[in-house]
Amino acid sequence: MTDVLALLENEYTTLVAWNDREQDIHSPRCLKCEFEDAPGWEVYGRNHGGRLRISINNDRFVLIYS
Repeated sequence: MTDVLALLENEYTTLVAWNDREQDIHSPRCLKCEFEDAPGWEVYGRNHGGRLRISINNDRFVLIYS
């Protein structure tokens, strides 16, 4: 469903980064750093074209799309 929402914003959208808080997994996985209180996966998403941040259930899942 989040892909459909992102496609409404941009027909060429790409999922850049995501996080599953309860499972404690995210992508990209190699990033362990934080910057200004933001986790590395989120900083990566913003710095690699992420324009759309979709949060589900108060950040239980977060997806960042270009």
